[in-house]
Amino acid sequence: MRVAKYLEVKELSVYVDSQLVANQFNGIFEAHDESMQKYLKLVQELAVDFNLFQITQVSRTLNKKADALSKLAALTFSHFKKEIWLEEVKVKSIETDSVSTAIEEEEQNWMTPIVEFLNKGTLPIDSIESKKIKMKAPMYLLDKGILYRKSFLGPHLRCLNPIQAESIIQEVHEGMYALHSGHKTVVSKIMRLGYYWPSMYRDATKVIRKCQSYQLHAPVSKAPRHPMIPVVTPWPFCKWAIDLVGPFPAGPGGVKFLVVAIAYFTKWVEAKPLKTISGKQIRNFVWENIVCQFGIPNEIFSDNGTQFEGNPFSDWCQELNIKQTFISVAHPQANGQCEVTNRDIGLGIKARLRLCRRGWIDELLNVLWVHHTTPKGVTNETPFSLMYGSEAVILAEINVPTMQIASFDESSNSEELRENLNLVEERREMAAIKEAINKKRIASYYNKRVQPFSFQLDDLVWRKNEASRAEDTGKLRPKWEGQYKVIGVSDTGAYRLASLDGKAIKRTWHAQTLKRCYI
Repeated sequence: MRVAKYLEVKELSVYVDSQLVANQFNGIFEAHDESMQKYLKLVQELAVDFNLFQITQVSRTLNKKADALSKLAALTFSHFKKEIWLEEVKVKSIETDSVSTAIEEEEQNWMTPIVEFLNKGTLPIDSIESKKIKMKAPMYLLDKGILYRKSFLGPHLRCLNPIQAESIIQEVHEGMYALHSGHKTVVSKIMRLGYYWPSMYRDATKVIRKCQSYQLHAPVSKAPRHPMIPVVTPWPFCKWAIDLVGPFPAGPGGVKFLVVAIAYFTKWVEAKPLKTISGKQIRNFVWENIVCQFGIPNEIFSDNGTQFEGNPFSDWCQELNIKQTFISVAHPQANGQCEVTNRDIGLGIKARLRLCRRGWIDELLNVLWVHHTTPKGVTNETPFSLMYGSEAVILAEINVPTMQIASFDESSNSEELRENLNLVEERREMAAIKEAINKKRIASYYNKRVQPFSFQLDDLVWRKNEASRAEDTGKLRPKWEGQYKVIGVSDTGAYRLASLDGKAIKRTWHAQTLKRCYI
């Protein structure tokens, strides 16, 4: 009866297979049960709204269609066509004054001035607001008390108040047949359904970004989050980057790891095979291959491996006043110089071994020699020349002598080498200038693509699951995990986190691996 009243039906005939219901309404039977009395009263009140209303009792054989329809409705509504009108009654009609799944409209909202102008011609007192209403009104029409907006793409769009709008957004975004899509897809679908309100994109964004499922499975942005910070070295062999490579196939003595260190300015590489990796072996490597050859460095960059941040290497660095800088987890760009060198060494060894898997230790020195005698970057200087002031003689120059080899004079060679050592400082300065200009140009290009994103203390964030491995990383697993609270902020884009119960999380996490959490 409520559905028929909504459709403005004036004459309604109801056929039921219950003799009790039909005869109680027609006055043949009396309703003694209290609940039946309430139902009878409710039907009588609704019957007043029709010009003709009657209930007729029929046999069950003539009521099969209605009986089958009621059974189907008890299972699902999805297969019904649009011409079948339904109302889902979650509580008994006699227990509430008005039972309906529709959301009641608010008294005052953005539609009120437009409705009053279209209905009564009433305008706001403010002249500016009055002009706005007059300009907007032609795009709207009022039909049976419901406001519609004229659409350029199809039928008129029903206007919704804020409460109705939020309900529609939630249903389209996370309802039974929703995919937790983004705000653009949700707004487009809502308009195709035939709804409208002025702040659709803003409201959809506000509701959707708080959805837990949407946040956990949101795609990972590849755009940089923080400007590039070039590493500048005040003098040669001042700053070194160190990293571990492996495991390789076991060689003589069971060695299968490789520790690699590179000087940031000269690009000079030191490497040593290791059987196992520990803080003691890293300390011995730095002492023998860096300190004893090039002096005590000012700073060493490394990842957060226990070999670098734990003892005895960490205490030994403090004794020598060597500053340790640890890069953020899953952010190898911060140690890019060493990562690129590791890649080149690995590719060089594989190329020299071809299909053989043994003998990589014998090829290591050859690969390092090639690296030391190859010009690097925009400076066009080899690490060997920046180290000793002169270019090295390679085997090709011996097999086919160049002019330099042909004009070699042993008596004057020693003196010329000393002159080159005197001039090596100028060569290094020119190389430093070229490198600084190149780094500035690269940083300028990189920073154009940066989408600045920073967090403040006590902000809630999600952490990229691929970086933390806190959850499984299968096909159906979330891309983000958390939540965490920011407890430390660095100007380099790194943050320290803590769980919601206050337990600090080890190591720093770059903004590239974090995402703001909305609750």
